[in-house]
Formats: sequence, C-alpha cells, structure tokens
Amino acid sequence: MTNFLILNEHGDVRFFESGEKLTSWVEAIDVKNGEFEVFSSLGHRLNLSAFGEIVTMDPPEGNPTHGEELREILVEYFSDNEENSQWARNATLSELLDRCRPYTE
Repeated sequence: MTNFLILNEHGDVRFFESGEKLTSWVEAIDVKNGEFEVFSSLGHRLNLSAFGEIVTMDPPEGNPTHGEELREILVEYFSDNEENSQWARNATLSELLDRCRPYTE
C-alpha cells in the first residue's frame, strides 16, 4: 500500500496523498491553535508548523510508534452505524487503512 496521510480535526478525518496537498488544505491559524493531529499511514505522528500563512510539516522521526492511536481514530471514524462500528472494532489497522484509501485527496 502506498503511504498516505491522515488528518484528524477533533474526529473530522480527511486523507491526503501528499504533504503538499495536506499543508495547502489546512489554515495556518488552525495549525497555530493546535486543531490538528497528523499521522502517516505507517503510524508516524507528524507535526505541523505555521509561519505567517505558510504551513509546513516536519518529516517523520524514527520508527512509527502511533499505530494504536491512529487505529482508535479510524475506528471512531468508521463507527457511523452499528454494522460499521462492529466491523471497525474488529478490524486491524491495515484493514482500516485499506478502507481509507479510496477517500484520499
């Protein structure tokens, strides 16, 4: 699977194929206010920074250690009804990410 990015804004989740697309979508003021969590589909947690109106994203550091945190966000995202909720609770991170891929911008 190709690596992609997951943006979480208090449960509102979006998927991006590149850092460039993600940083052009978010607003600097929201980054400054700490509104977002960003993860790679590999389980890295990534940091956004804002300088004036320019938003940048730091490259991932070391080994991915946030897979379980990402899984919890995706379980919540896919739990929009009882059938999906049951599936999501039992799905692996890989299965959840496979379901996200078609929604990548």
